Amino acid sequence: MNNFNLEMNGGGFLNLRYKKMSDEALVSILKHLKNTDKIRKIDIRDNNLTAIGILNFCSQLEKDLHLEELYIGYNQIGQNSTDQLFKILSGFKYLKKLYINDSGIDNHGIKSFVINFKHHNNINHLDFSSNKIGIEGAAYLGDFFATNNSVSTIYLSYNGIGVEGVKLLFEGISCNTTLKTIYIRNNDIKDEGLKIIAKSLEENNILESLNIGDNNISDVGVIALCNSLYKNQSIKSLNLGRNDISEKGAHAIGKILLENKPLEHLNIGKNIIADNGVSYLSEALKNNTNLLIFNVRDNKISDIGAEKIGQMLQQNSKINILNVCDNQIGDRGIESICNGLKENSSVKFLYITNNEYSKKGTKLLNELQQNLEVVHFFDKNLYYLSAESLNSLNHLNRNISNDELKTLFSASDRISAINIQGALLNEECLYTLANYFNKNIIALNLSNNSLDARSAKILSEGLRKCSNLKILELKNNNLGREGAKYIAQALEGLNPEFVDMSYNYVGFEFIEEICQYHNLNRLAWTF
Repeated sequence: MNNFNLEMNGGGFLNLRYKKMSDEALVSILKHLKNTDKIRKIDIRDNNLTAIGILNFCSQLEKDLHLEELYIGYNQIGQNSTDQLFKILSGFKYLKKLYINDSGIDNHGIKSFVINFKHHNNINHLDFSSNKIGIEGAAYLGDFFATNNSVSTIYLSYNGIGVEGVKLLFEGISCNTTLKTIYIRNNDIKDEGLKIIAKSLEENNILESLNIGDNNISDVGVIALCNSLYKNQSIKSLNLGRNDISEKGAHAIGKILLENKPLEHLNIGKNIIADNGVSYLSEALKNNTNLLIFNVRDNKISDIGAEKIGQMLQQNSKINILNVCDNQIGDRGIESICNGLKENSSVKFLYITNNEYSKKGTKLLNELQQNLEVVHFFDKNLYYLSAESLNSLNHLNRNISNDELKTLFSASDRISAINIQGALLNEECLYTLANYFNKNIIALNLSNNSLDARSAKILSEGLRKCSNLKILELKNNNLGREGAKYIAQALEGLNPEFVDMSYNYVGFEFIEEICQYHNLNRLAWTF
């Protein structure tokens, strides 16, 4: 319990995250704590807690406690006891932030929240992402926002809200005077839902940040949104990533940028705007004086589009962060971007990882680092080549036994690149791998091996020893969020330059969160 006292001494923060606590253990902790009246922030996420345990814990806290932040997500709260839980939580009158994401909260739980927090005057940050809110829950939240005058930020991603849910939600948001940020990623709102949001934005000039990524949105929805933005003067951050937007949608966005609207952050990554789309955007940005962050990663942009970006950079004097990762930019495109940046004084961060340039492009980017604060570029093939020149283990699409693996490792203690894909590694093999891992490992690829969370836990013990790791590829497994947490914990302090977690059922916002929590470079992660 001494560790808890130490954490309590630092600004009133009780940090109990990742402790694997049961309900009983959580409640017993309060008996061993000193100065509980000084608690300002409590984090009990990622444990094995139910609503009953959290309820009992909160009920034992002082009623006049100056608690401002409470994080209880990633537990097993479910549908039971939410009436009592939200009643107790609403009693903390100083509470500003409540994070209860990924906890099985359904529409009834949201109804309980709305009833109990209707007159709470301080709550300003809410996270209900990755729950089961649905259409009915969205309707309750719509009623809440119609009268609430304190909440400024809400996260509602991954909740199955759909088109009808968005309609009911924004009926309330339309007349709200405090909500500035809303995340509704991955809610299948489609073009119809975006049209509803667009209509709301014609009258709402309070909302500043809108995240509608991964929602099956096409050019039709984007054009409707852009038409409304002509009348809107408040939107500063727009995230349209992971949709189906092509050059037509990019053309509509370009017209908004030409108007020099207050937009400061544009994320249109992981779409299909291609060279023509980025050309429209680049032309519009030549004289734009507001946009600070421009993200067009993973959009099938080739040297042709990169040349347009380079030309834009010679004239634009505002963009601070440029992200063109995961495209098809070769040496000619790299040269164009570098030439543009030589004439540019505003860009300080360039992210250009995972493109198709050779050593010539790498050399140009190396030279560019002298002028920018961060040039994040990385060609994993070059790392593999340098690693293989020392010693490598390649084993593709064939099962491998533990005895085979031990024999291979016994032949050399200097292996620097391990590439074992499609081998369906069993636990014995995973333990052998983890035991072998050492500081010589530069590149590790264990994709397509049906690895799950337990596999990740086994590997994580060895990964901590890979102090020079540059590439980690684990795509197309079954790691899930629990497995991703083990990997993130193991990589803390290592910060490899490329981490591929694609097709592992993890999710954008969860990657964002674990990278922030473990101080990892989010832009190195592909998922």
